[in-house]
Amino acid sequence: MAKKRSFKRALIMAILSMVVCLSMFAGTTFAWFTDSVTSSNNVIKAGNLDIELYYQKEGMTDWAKVTGDTNVFMEDALWEPGHTEVIKLKVANEGSLALKYQLGVYVVSEVGSTNVNEEAFKLSEFIKYGIVDGAQTYTRSEAISAVDATATALNTAYNSDVIQLNSKEEKIVTMVVYMPTTVDNKANAKKGAPVPTINLGLDLFATQLEAENDSFGNDYDKNAIIVTNASEAQAALDAAEPYTTIRLAPNVNYGTLQIRPVDGEENTVKDCDYLVYNNEMLRKVENLTIVGAPGATIEAIEVVSGYIEGSTGYVVDINNLVIDSVEFADTYTNAPHSYVSPIFFDLSYINVDGLTVKNCKLIGDNDKMNLVYFYGSKVGNSTFETGAKNITITDNTVSGIARLSELREAENVTITGNTIKNTAQHAILLACNNGKSYSGNVTITGNTADGINERFVRMAGAGSANVVVKDNVINNYYGEDQDYIKVTDLNGGTLINENNVISFAWNGNVPASKPESLVVDTTAKTISINSIPAFAYLNTLVNDSEFYNNYGSKWQYTIELNTDVDLKNHAWTPILLSNFVAFEGNNHTISNLKVDTTENNAGLFADIRCNDIGVTYVRDLNIDGAYVKGNNSVGVLAGLSTQGVIENVTINNATVIGNKYVGGVFGWGNGSVNNSTVKNSKVTIPEGGAKEAGGLVGYLSNDGKSSTVNKVIAGNTVENVTIVAPTIASGLISQPNSSNIGGAVIEVVNNEVKNVTIITSDNTASLYVSNNVSGKTIVKNNTATDYKVGREVYELKVLQTGGNTGTILVESKEALLNLGKLKEDWVSLFSNGAGSAYSNYATQNGGAGTDYYYHWGWTVELMTDIDFEGAEIAPIDLGQRSVFDGHGYTIKNAVIKTDSTTENEAGLFIANKSSVKNLKLDNIHVTGSNVGNSTAGILSGSCNSVVENITITKSSVTGGKYTGGVIGYGYTKILNCELNNVTVKGGYKLGGLIGYICASGTNTGDVTGNTLIDCTVDGIGGGVFAGGKDKYVIGKVVGNYNCNGTCNNNTITNMTTSSTQNIGEIEAGKVVNQ
Repeated sequence: MAKKRSFKRALIMAILSMVVCLSMFAGTTFAWFTDSVTSSNNVIKAGNLDIELYYQKEGMTDWAKVTGDTNVFMEDALWEPGHTEVIKLKVANEGSLALKYQLGVYVVSEVGSTNVNEEAFKLSEFIKYGIVDGAQTYTRSEAISAVDATATALNTAYNSDVIQLNSKEEKIVTMVVYMPTTVDNKANAKKGAPVPTINLGLDLFATQLEAENDSFGNDYDKNAIIVTNASEAQAALDAAEPYTTIRLAPNVNYGTLQIRPVDGEENTVKDCDYLVYNNEMLRKVENLTIVGAPGATIEAIEVVSGYIEGSTGYVVDINNLVIDSVEFADTYTNAPHSYVSPIFFDLSYINVDGLTVKNCKLIGDNDKMNLVYFYGSKVGNSTFETGAKNITITDNTVSGIARLSELREAENVTITGNTIKNTAQHAILLACNNGKSYSGNVTITGNTADGINERFVRMAGAGSANVVVKDNVINNYYGEDQDYIKVTDLNGGTLINENNVISFAWNGNVPASKPESLVVDTTAKTISINSIPAFAYLNTLVNDSEFYNNYGSKWQYTIELNTDVDLKNHAWTPILLSNFVAFEGNNHTISNLKVDTTENNAGLFADIRCNDIGVTYVRDLNIDGAYVKGNNSVGVLAGLSTQGVIENVTINNATVIGNKYVGGVFGWGNGSVNNSTVKNSKVTIPEGGAKEAGGLVGYLSNDGKSSTVNKVIAGNTVENVTIVAPTIASGLISQPNSSNIGGAVIEVVNNEVKNVTIITSDNTASLYVSNNVSGKTIVKNNTATDYKVGREVYELKVLQTGGNTGTILVESKEALLNLGKLKEDWVSLFSNGAGSAYSNYATQNGGAGTDYYYHWGWTVELMTDIDFEGAEIAPIDLGQRSVFDGHGYTIKNAVIKTDSTTENEAGLFIANKSSVKNLKLDNIHVTGSNVGNSTAGILSGSCNSVVENITITKSSVTGGKYTGGVIGYGYTKILNCELNNVTVKGGYKLGGLIGYICASGTNTGDVTGNTLIDCTVDGIGGGVFAGGKDKYVIGKVVGNYNCNGTCNNNTITNMTTSSTQNIGEIEAGKVVNQ
């Protein structure tokens, strides 16, 4: 029972719901009428096919009709081991015609989760179900016993046999769904993990049955067929008569199916390896429909033929074939031609008049780029080639393959409403062989394509066809130019190409020649970039030695960006932007920039320079998503900016890494940056690198010329940016050098720094400007909010956030263990014996290394999970911090033992001067070796501040005088903590949460809102007590209250203890609200 209750709490939000898929196919033998027609005294009345599904669940006495949004399970059910539900399902033939049906159960969708053991799981792996005939009434144990021997997990689909029902007949089955009691924490979702959810589907399909008679018997509707396996499906195709509909069963893989010839004399099916036949038109397929089902897949449908020696007839003649709602697997490997195709027509010896492929799907894995969804072409060495006409491909979804279709020679083709993603070649290829051509109407409309290589449409041999390509949307087109729709060889036909919307992408290759979309206007003196390939070619163009001969002087030209550019994280070679008037971004965005080099001058631009006219402007540009790594002089916009004037540039979500001179905008230069923004980014010089990292600029100097005009850096914003370097780092400019001959200096004014972290390994981190060379740079009227400036020491990031406040970031196991070392060395690390930027860290009240009141304004923040892997460690001394905030992270697998001769406090932490919150502890085992006098708690032996939102699981503590599951002793409050499977043992005062609680003055000690599950709280036993005591004082929650306070709203489940009270003892005169 203990395990069950614990599990229930963890799975209270697990969801199991039913999505119902009801389908009914009445066949296509004739139209179904809804009323009657009378002629004299003879009445002709249409029969109707009408199937319904009803259900009963617990608490229902009447049957309820199942609809598309019915949930047949209990609302808000708490699925835990032993939970069982019984649902009765009734299939009713309410029409006048006999029918046959199939019932399927399958998982429509599922959300997985992570269990308390940090393992991924799906609920469908642990819940089981079974189906028995009849309307059964069970107890819980009877229900499980009835199906347990044959029950399967919910992730295993079920299909009933094909069952016949005459008019007004019913069939009832009982479905039992249960979670076995053997399920353990493998299906127990950890706190904060996604809620495990299953949508379970019912699929009921019905079609006509050979029952009713006409003048020739009862077989007129025999061609409405349900096939439950691959062999049945192939047999149905081989025997299909006109107007046959073949319906697949849910969750079955049918492999490869063939529509193939039949020998006219022997009436046997022949295979399709180009056999020699003597008969002509051996197989006629007329009005055949293949319909898919949920979860059913087909690897391929091949329509292929043999070879008729010396004949001009057809081996297979198709008239109106429909493939509807079929999902094709991408596992098909047979390649009778240069491409693998799951819908394959060998047009060498096939006549096709009427083919529709609709609502089907093929999702490839992007490595089968010879996979063509629909292929109709000549195969083999035939002496003639047929055509096809009236082909419709509509509302299909394909991705990760070579192309949607390849069709050669056809009349009347419609391709509309399809979704096409990530194709390797022409998405739609229509091309003729042997000088033949298209005719009739070719309509390609309303398709959506994304990630297309080569062309969206390539049509050769258009001939007399009337071609319409319109209202298509093509995203991320990888072709080099605008020629994404190419139709050639029109001979009497027409082309309408309009209202198609396209956006370009880049495949990482620089075009071999200048794209048409890169326009050089020698009159207006502009270079217009109108596509991504044009931008990729820019470096080639602007550094062409023949530029002057072809276009004139560069310094007369302005470069204009007229489109957004997505570089797709392909390797980028920085552009040398030299001697142009300006690069005008026109507020367009360059995204997903990647520069990864060991060379200097890394960025979108290698250098922005202009020796001929003094400066080059870069204006009104956005860069979103960048990874730029280089050696020296590294920045997102430019590595160098020797004569660049940068205005209104925004850089977002960037990572910048270099050895020296690293900046958010540019790394080194004597240019300027104004009214620009760097946000959500990180600028880093790694350990072992050199210096000078800045949120805007790494190193900035004047131009070295005699000047009396100051260089102004103003109006910029650096927001949510981290700057890290071994030495010399700042929020704006790391090292400004104002050493001009003429006396002009750099002014860094009216800039804003928000939520910025600046870290060095020494004390050289600075908020605005670091290492002001010669002290001449003017830094004024800048503002900063929510900043952290500091250093990294002992793998801890020690960051000042205000005059007397700061944050210590713990990002590793080693850093956590070094907190005590930081405490001991605090004064020598930060005060330096004299006032400095870190003077606020120095001791107060004359202390020298042992007085830690100066820590009060500091918070320790845990930034990752910590696993000690079973190691034995000493208690970690937090010093006198204001708060240890775990941010919901977990510390696990540690053993803490204290020295009985020197230590009286046992716990993961020594936290007697700190508040602790938002922390998870798992498998932590604490032993206070001095049983006579030790104070022990899993979190800390003592604490004189607030402890809240602590979760402790599978842990234990053994102490002496004062022992608790969280804290042993303290002037504290314990709020909203949860202990699960925790053992507390001690020698005197002990409690599930705290052994001894007190308060000073008029303060109160409160213990409220806590939860204890499956815990043990008791004395050490064996006659062992704390020194001088002869009894235990035990409380389920608190051992001893020695203050006023509140101890209520605590939940205790399945506790093992000798105590009968929540509080073991309340000192005389103290009032505790319970």
